Amino acid sequence: MSNHPEQRRRQRPWILFPTSLTLGLITAAFELSNHRPGDAAFSLALFIPLGVILGWGKSEWVLAGSGAGDERQRRIGDEAHKLSSMAVTTVAVFGFLWTELRHGTYGPFGVICSVGGFTYMLALVLLPRRR
Repeated sequence: MSNHPEQRRRQRPWILFPTSLTLGLITAAFELSNHRPGDAAFSLALFIPLGVILGWGKSEWVLAGSGAGDERQRRIGDEAHKLSSMAVTTVAVFGFLWTELRHGTYGPFGVICSVGGFTYMLALVLLPRRR
């Protein structure tokens, strides 16, 4: 694989669709092994269009998420990352609260919140030193 940006851009779409399809099939297989065909179909319905969008969508969509490209594309990628981080954090916190109130135990959402909080605090300490 060459380090030339044009060759990397040409090679990227080819690998994204098979990777997305493989992840969808693995997820669907796990869901089917747990006797949940509806969840298996949902996994495929999620991963296949994702692979199509990433593999053959507009190149600026892929570049925005990769950190490559011009300032506008990097800004789009940063904003998308902020929004998705906020969504995941919100779901984790509400899941933690729901599980705690409902079952009296923190469950997996508590672990997710702990890892996210620890990583955030570590980043606050380490990132300023790096710049």
